[in-house]
Amino acid sequence: MALNVDWNYIQALFVQGFGPQQTSDKTGIKPGTIRSRAVRLNWYELRAKAQLPVACPLPKSLDPADSKALALESRRTQARLSRVIANQVTALESQEPVTYRDLQNTPKREGYAATANRVLQQAAKLYGWEAHGQQAPAMNLTQINVTPPDQRNPNAKLIDVPYDI
Repeated sequence: MALNVDWNYIQALFVQGFGPQQTSDKTGIKPGTIRSRAVRLNWYELRAKAQLPVACPLPKSLDPADSKALALESRRTQARLSRVIANQVTALESQEPVTYRDLQNTPKREGYAATANRVLQQAAKLYGWEAHGQQAPAMNLTQINVTPPDQRNPNAKLIDVPYDI
């Protein structure tokens, strides 16, 4: 038996409905060991409670004062997030890519293209560009071609870079 067993994880699997054999397959602990621990620690009762339907209270209507307060807080939060996105755009503008390698992701960092796209998606959500029928600003991330000529996508907009770089 392994010394470093994450019993909380095993219990979570079991309570979510995984049987001893399925839990064993995921964790490597013998099904009998899982079964005996489940009985000893009342995991079957926990599983039954976790499977019960949860009663949802009916939504109460907001009074006008609460509604106005929520709307005001929403506008304040949107303004703060807007400033964060503006700072991210400023940082991106100050570090524009010089080489095609700057666009690429590496194991140690997110590339410029992915970062810019993430900021654009955040702005689109914040400002509701899709919800209001507005299109998000187009982001022209030209595909940089570093593949051999016989493997290139014929429909892609390309910047040719020598393959042997």
